[in-house]
Amino acid sequence: MIDNNSRGVRSSFLSFVGAIALLLVAIPFSFYLSVYLLARRSGRLPQWIQRRLDNYYYPTYLSPEHIARVPKFVASLGPDARILNIGGGMKNYAANVVNIDVVPTHTTTVTADAHILPFANESFDAVVAIAVFEHLERPWIVTAEIERVLKPGGAFYMEVPFLQPYHADPGDYYRYTIPGLRSIFRNFEEREVGLANGPGSMLTWILTDFAGIIGDIDGEFDDSKRRIGHNGFVRAKEVGRLLFSPLKYLDKWLERKEHSFVVASGVYYQGIKPK
Repeated sequence: MIDNNSRGVRSSFLSFVGAIALLLVAIPFSFYLSVYLLARRSGRLPQWIQRRLDNYYYPTYLSPEHIARVPKFVASLGPDARILNIGGGMKNYAANVVNIDVVPTHTTTVTADAHILPFANESFDAVVAIAVFEHLERPWIVTAEIERVLKPGGAFYMEVPFLQPYHADPGDYYRYTIPGLRSIFRNFEEREVGLANGPGSMLTWILTDFAGIIGDIDGEFDDSKRRIGHNGFVRAKEVGRLLFSPLKYLDKWLERKEHSFVVASGVYYQGIKPK
């Protein structure tokens, strides 16, 4: 029979072990968190380290196949093909790619609104749109514009979010399923459709923004703001990304699952304008 003293000793010992275990986890984690956040904000790290930190910090898993998909698509068309990249951002795929964006950057060829493409009919051999269609106020108009500027037999490739948090740039309006893409591009001949980012990426991004919401202590939503920039929200998101980013690597396994499209983060579509 165990007396009360023995129970007290055992309880004290377990509490002591628990406290030590907590410290062994909390101290290195706090140190790692501080180094991580300072490193990301310093901008003074060697490029190869900064690149790896940025890849970890990014909420979606980008497989080698995913990263190579657009460059391969562009290369397959040959150096003489005229290619339009809508919402080109900071990407510069090749010399024969015309980058348009609403905001000029060092890679922007033409500053223009995708709803009114400043190009002649049937003037491009291919069109690319990566993470753009969620930011379009009237995507059906842009779809018609893409069809207009593409030559007969011209190729089109796009990537869009399915289950992703709100991310205005400058606006954020729509999410797409695979059947939705087939519907909006019903005039095209489908070549390939599938997952751009899988369920692990979806979970990472949602949990990251959930952490941001918890840290958003002002407690008020202002729908007049086009961007989310509250300090508490942003700092909590950084902690959330540190904590939950490993989950995105589940996509290495989950993207091969038959029903992963049900909770995918993003999808892609490739089609051809009929001749």
